[in-house]
Amino acid sequence: MPPGVARSDVEATDRRAQLDAARGEIARLRQQYLEVAEKLSEARQDIRENDQRLTESRVRIEDLSARFGTLSEQVTMAKRSRWLKLGRLFGVGPQFEIPE
Repeated sequence: MPPGVARSDVEATDRRAQLDAARGEIARLRQQYLEVAEKLSEARQDIRENDQRLTESRVRIEDLSARFGTLSEQVTMAKRSRWLKLGRLFGVGPQFEIPE
């Protein structure tokens, strides 16, 4: 230890250096936290948008499925119609195939 410098002065300098290092680490971690928080916010927004699209797609699928069922029944009824069978005997009228 240099002459005239008290041990407590050296310790105080070391403590200040440690404190400055800790403050620097806190600032770095705070910045990292803010970046991660921003990414999390963006991810949550993406999830909300995807959930909305998924809900809309499910509604659309249900609607299309119901319409398909109705049209399939109508085609089946038309195929079994006596008038269409009679028309096919004369070579007129549509030919229906029942979807699988």
